[in-house]
Amino acid sequence: MDCSGILLIPMATIVPPTQGIAPNQLHANLCLLQMELFEEFSNNSKELSQYKCIKITREKMIELIRKANIPIKYIDPILDGWIKDGNDAPRVIKQVDKEHYTLGEAYEKLYKFLIEQGKIRIQQSHKGKASAQKKKKHRKR
Repeated sequence: MDCSGILLIPMATIVPPTQGIAPNQLHANLCLLQMELFEEFSNNSKELSQYKCIKITREKMIELIRKANIPIKYIDPILDGWIKDGNDAPRVIKQVDKEHYTLGEAYEKLYKFLIEQGKIRIQQSHKGKASAQKKKKHRKR
């Protein structure tokens, strides 16, 4: 089995801020949302390695919240609570501009992992394009 195209999702050892964001019965869902968010960062690791942030639209955030089975009415408290340090945990994401985010400082290890993953993906993409061009030249002969 070739696993070269599989992306890894880094695991957080820090529980996201939960206090005052959503009811206690949704705290596990907030942890799932954190994983969904990290998967989004992993999927966009090329962009992260190039620009140090990724684009996450409100619509994308709603999609992630739905995947985590959290009612949409909590989107604003989640975003507000996760872009700043909470009483119970450090911020998960840092807002660069309206729709661009990077990981919070407490997630530096994960951030570095994703940056490296993005660099590798970019290198593999360049190699794949070069290989395809080489094959195309050989076919024309």
